[in-house]
Amino acid sequence: MSRFLKVSAILMVALVPLASASAQGYGNGPMGPGAGMMGAGRGMMGPGRFLVDPARLPALKTKLAITGAQEPLWTAYANQVSTLWETRQAMRQSMQGQSMTWAERQEMRKSHQAAGADLRANLQKARNDLSAVLTPQQRSIFDQEAPPMPMNGMPR
Repeated sequence: MSRFLKVSAILMVALVPLASASAQGYGNGPMGPGAGMMGAGRGMMGPGRFLVDPARLPALKTKLAITGAQEPLWTAYANQVSTLWETRQAMRQSMQGQSMTWAERQEMRKSHQAAGADLRANLQKARNDLSAVLTPQQRSIFDQEAPPMPMNGMPR
């Protein structure tokens, strides 16, 4: 073999792994575990973005300076937030450690989704009713700092 062929063969053997490595993506990307949207990471929303935690409400009530006339609608809203929170916790507990068939799991999922839809509708109504009696300044604070409405399928 000529010297040129030997050097060419050695270069090809050395460069082929580099070429295949550069053809690979950037690790797991947004679909795998990590900081992407659909993986195990938090995605772009940050921690706790979907939590409707009643523990955050007293501070919000103070910041809004809820008046006596607004108090009944605030109480209705806070009760709906608490009901959603408690129901969500109960749903999680009901699914822990159960050995169900696929059909049973699907049935439970349907019942949870139906209950979640009712709870979201009730929370949205209470939120709209409260928002209607807030001053423009209060509404601005409420829109920015109130717990976000849970998404379809209950918050995770």
